[in-house]
Amino acid sequence: MLPGPGLSEDEVERDQHDAVLRLADATGAVVLSGGEVSYAVSSGRGAWRGSGGAAGLATAGSGAVKAGVVAGLLARGASPEQAVVWGSWAHTSAGALLAAESPGFLARDVMRLVPRRLAAVDASTSRRPAGTTRGRAPEGVRH
Repeated sequence: MLPGPGLSEDEVERDQHDAVLRLADATGAVVLSGGEVSYAVSSGRGAWRGSGGAAGLATAGSGAVKAGVVAGLLARGASPEQAVVWGSWAHTSAGALLAAESPGFLARDVMRLVPRRLAAVDASTSRRPAGTTRGRAPEGVRH
């Protein structure tokens, strides 16, 4: 959705958090940004900041993988806020693991690793389906 209605690319690059917040307020949607630091913002419900994105996540198709993870979590019953926070975390976490193995990777490599990252969370949360972990933010994500 970025840069979005009324936002220029320059505004987004200057203050990504403010741009995402303004877009969420203007649309009423839960908005997820990308980049080395990403923001998930829900108008009136909160904002989350995640960091640690590997440079390899800038590869073509990686954003589509993140969007697909979010859509999959929504389909499994996650709230929009949960889906964007956990989807972004799973994407970033997979990228970090891949970067530790090799400096370069493809979006399909990220896609293959995301289910394992979510399964690790499932195993640590009493076997709840991915995306339904209530009241908990992923490691490395601040509210």
